[in-house]
Order: sequence, then C-alpha cells, then structure tokens
Amino acid sequence: MSDFREKLVNIVKAAACDLFDRAEELVGDGKLMTDFDIAIRFPIGDNFGEIPVIEVNKSYVAKKAADAMFDNKEDSKTSEGE
Repeated sequence: MSDFREKLVNIVKAAACDLFDRAEELVGDGKLMTDFDIAIRFPIGDNFGEIPVIEVNKSYVAKKAADAMFDNKEDSKTSEGE
C-alpha cells in the first residue's frame, strides 16, 4: 500500500471513530427535525494534511408558523360552516 493511501485510510478510520463518538451531539434532540445531512471533508492534493472536517446540516419544522397555518385553516373551516 502506498504511503499516501495508507495515511488516508487511517485518517478516514479515525474520522469515522470521531463521528461514532459524537453521534448524539451531532444529532441533538431531533425534535421536529425534517432533514439531516452529514459529510466528512478530507482535504487532499495541495491541502493534504489539513484536519478533516465534519459538516452537519439540519432542517427543522417551523413549529409556530405551522401552528399558525393550521389554526388559520381551522378558523376558515369554522367560518365557512357558519
């Protein structure tokens, strides 16, 4: 195995361990989460040797806005039936 490949394999394994160890922190409480994306960036080429970065993107339901939308729908149903 080449030195580059061996080093990259070891870095990937180490990053995976970090991801595993931090899973609860990265996910959080998960309440009202609609999407969860995770990526690990491994700079290579001229940037090889930089520390890998774990990127997390989460999307959540806007609860108060959703409540307001559903309240308005209920209000319009009630006024239509009167």
